[in-house]
Amino acid sequence: MSSQAVPALESRDNFSSQFGTMMSMAGLAIGLGNCWRFPYLCAQWGGGPFLFAYLLVVILLVIPFLIVEIGMGKGHGKGVADCYEASWRNRPFSMIFGNFFAAENWVQNFFVVGLGSTLLYMLYSAVTTKWDDIPADQIYGEFKGNTALCVILFLVVIVMIAIVAFRGVSKGIEKISSIVIPLMLVIFILVFVLVCITTPNITTGLNYYLNPNFGKLKSPQLWSDALVQALFSTGAGPGPVLVYGSHIAKHRESTMMGISLGLMDTMAGVLAGLAIIPACVAMGIDPQSGSNLIFLVFPTVCSKIPFGAVIGVLLFFGIFCAGVTSMISNQECAITTFSDSLKKARTKVIPFVIAATVIFGLLDILNVKADAFFQYMAGDLTFLPGAMMGSITYVYAFGVKRVRTEFLNPTAKVKLGRWFDRWVQFVVVPIFIFFCARSFIMLFI
Repeated sequence: MSSQAVPALESRDNFSSQFGTMMSMAGLAIGLGNCWRFPYLCAQWGGGPFLFAYLLVVILLVIPFLIVEIGMGKGHGKGVADCYEASWRNRPFSMIFGNFFAAENWVQNFFVVGLGSTLLYMLYSAVTTKWDDIPADQIYGEFKGNTALCVILFLVVIVMIAIVAFRGVSKGIEKISSIVIPLMLVIFILVFVLVCITTPNITTGLNYYLNPNFGKLKSPQLWSDALVQALFSTGAGPGPVLVYGSHIAKHRESTMMGISLGLMDTMAGVLAGLAIIPACVAMGIDPQSGSNLIFLVFPTVCSKIPFGAVIGVLLFFGIFCAGVTSMISNQECAITTFSDSLKKARTKVIPFVIAATVIFGLLDILNVKADAFFQYMAGDLTFLPGAMMGSITYVYAFGVKRVRTEFLNPTAKVKLGRWFDRWVQFVVVPIFIFFCARSFIMLFI
């Protein structure tokens, strides 16, 4: 390491408080997947069975790994590539794969920022009550057909996440997360209450969502969907959790951060599902997958229930907040990892990351094939290998015992014993690898 590079690396910007760290971690995990993929999977599996499997998977498998990944980041205080190097002792290998998987998370912004601009327009449509007079699919089509407006709102979102990046971790990510995440959770609760009060036959929808049909728990696909969704939702494995962990000061407790991250992410998904799925079922409207659930199905529901405009405004604002905090974590994974591995200051890396996001994000907006390509690349094709590689690197190559004894327990309020090492080594990661590999292979069958 050259002496010229040291000053930029010594002044690492860390989270300044436990609460701010917790909210930032929650912001990393709570995103658009909580708002449309989690509710859709719940609906697909009959509500209760998926919810039961998901809670079990998060508590028994995902949270233990999150604890390890956060500890790995905190202990090394570096991005993905440098943590790979500390584990594998092979710099070329680590620079290639570590930076690749960090970039994989960032690539999500090439299409997610465009979705953020759509959320802004749908929020505007809810405020102006356009839903009362124009069908949701027509509103959505009009926006997508207005290229100039799509680009303008896309640039608005870009400016927002760029400002956060330049302000840094404590003054940017932590500050906005400490405001946005509690507000978003309150909004989801309020929307659920309003939906329960205003939607006819809501008990039918709630029974569908909450009552488990234990017969479906025999399906391996149900458990696969639950685990893969939990990994996607929390960001466990490829790098963003490790990167946020690297901004936790070494004297701070981090074990509880893994627990709170898993539980808050789950709570957001459950609340989003409660706000959306029961209302759809009660109104006899079939919930659909992906963005259709948010942009087409729910506006249709809102147009048919009392106070639908108010519910729509609150929900779309909450979802937009979730989307923004996820975009911030996607870009931060790349910024921190590139900055650390290339020995460059953040201020030199950020313009490159933002400029590339603008270029490829505009390509995504203007070209349907580009949008499909970016979603495919940043989805199962690269995320699942990243989750597998991350789990193998932190747990086996570096060693879960070293993470526990050197990085977690010295500052933990509740010490983890040797049982934790065995559980992660012989249960958690083998299950991760099996189901991730299974889902990856299914892409090509």
